[in-house]
Amino acid sequence: MSILDCAGKTLARPAVMDALRVYDKAVASRGDAKMLRRVFEKAERGGEIRIAVMGGSITEGKGYSTAVMKYLKAKYPQCAFNEINAGISSTCSDTGAFRVQEDILSKRKVDLFFVEFAVNDDQDGHFSEEHARRGMEGIVRQVREANPACDIVMIHFVNPGELKTIQDGGTPIPYAAHESVAEQYGVPTVNIGAELARLIAAGTWTWEKYGVDGNGHPTTEGGQMAADKICELLTAEWTGGVRANTVDHTLPAMLDPMSYSKGGHIPLENAVLGTGWNLSLPNWASIEGNKRDRYTADPILWSETPGSEFTLTFTGTAVGAFVTSYCWDVGALDVSVDDGAFVTRRLISTWSYSLHYPMTVMLVDDLDYGEHTLTVKLVEDHKDAYGVEQANRSGGRVARIHALCVNGVVPEPPAPASNVKFVALADNLKTAVESAAAGDELRLEKGTFTVASTISSSKALTISGGWTDITTQDPEAVTTLNGGTIPGEARRRYRDSGRL
Repeated sequence: MSILDCAGKTLARPAVMDALRVYDKAVASRGDAKMLRRVFEKAERGGEIRIAVMGGSITEGKGYSTAVMKYLKAKYPQCAFNEINAGISSTCSDTGAFRVQEDILSKRKVDLFFVEFAVNDDQDGHFSEEHARRGMEGIVRQVREANPACDIVMIHFVNPGELKTIQDGGTPIPYAAHESVAEQYGVPTVNIGAELARLIAAGTWTWEKYGVDGNGHPTTEGGQMAADKICELLTAEWTGGVRANTVDHTLPAMLDPMSYSKGGHIPLENAVLGTGWNLSLPNWASIEGNKRDRYTADPILWSETPGSEFTLTFTGTAVGAFVTSYCWDVGALDVSVDDGAFVTRRLISTWSYSLHYPMTVMLVDDLDYGEHTLTVKLVEDHKDAYGVEQANRSGGRVARIHALCVNGVVPEPPAPASNVKFVALADNLKTAVESAAAGDELRLEKGTFTVASTISSSKALTISGGWTDITTQDPEAVTTLNGGTIPGEARRRYRDSGRL
């Protein structure tokens, strides 16, 4: 099986899996057929196992990962499993490559990493094979560079279009791209699309049994089926006793030297703003459209003035912008590097007709590594997402940038202050509060926390982080936040920023 890039050129075939026909089976082991031995042997010895999951809404929804965590806890009750759920709805592998350091690797050393972007790279990003490969290789390489002992599992979820491609004997573009990365780096994969196609062909499943909608979100049954296949892989890999000669993973040559393996965010303050650009919190209440809370709390770069410019000096091979796109007002960006010709990058998405939709827009790729100066100019855009001029798009003259993305040199995350305490998924929130000192800042990892009883404290404890779910086992449990109370419901979402 040749691996082709988007221009049809044959790439060097990795030697690790010449014998494996990847799409002939739903579960693919790689390398020495025991590529998950490191975390298994650590679990056999007991202690803390640190797990991270990354993907889009399928991961953020916690369906499959919750079931996998349940399996792990039952199999290894002697271990403390701590999970970072770094799923963010609507995002693709390129966004993942630019945020994996910030959202996962800067927080803790990871033993086992699950990643999925096959659905979103298809239906959200509409990516070429080259772009999907650059995003996924960027994620995998950064994870392995951070911890060569980290075991990785790649999961290919499926939407109806991808399922039809598989049923017709083809390979969805993201599957091919991600599998080429998996082969190169010796990463086991779980192919949910292939498994669902097999089950449908056998007459035991339908799409309706697997998916809740046409966007690839699994039902409870579908999520459990995916978890079962993942656990099948883990069980197959974790056979036999502890070895004496298990070694760390080695980094192979890069599949694509322009992959986002040095991806990260640089401060918005690095941009030199001209008249019309602002670094502030927009008046979101006055802006039409549905918004997700995670994007409305922090200052962003924004402009409503066509012709307004900013410049950015950076070091690397590529630069992009993480934006929210609302089709009724968003414009486009004309960009130039090192005083070269301007090219237009559209900010509109096929998904942004009612939602301020999050996505990474690559402004410039394929640069020689080094220092560059980017010039960005806001321009009007009155075409729809498919390039058709629309009279009702008269408002296409706004840009909202939440992060600047660079594949190159990015600042090291600042070290946490001595009073910062990280509360992991396995920790009891009440215990963490009671054991903290006055003035400590508790940073809650994204996930589900258990609250055993009423939380109360006279200490001034700052709670910070992203959106967090709390599951209370005690129906009388009450948490106090910002002077108010949150009753102990089975699941309650809140913005965990304030005083406890």
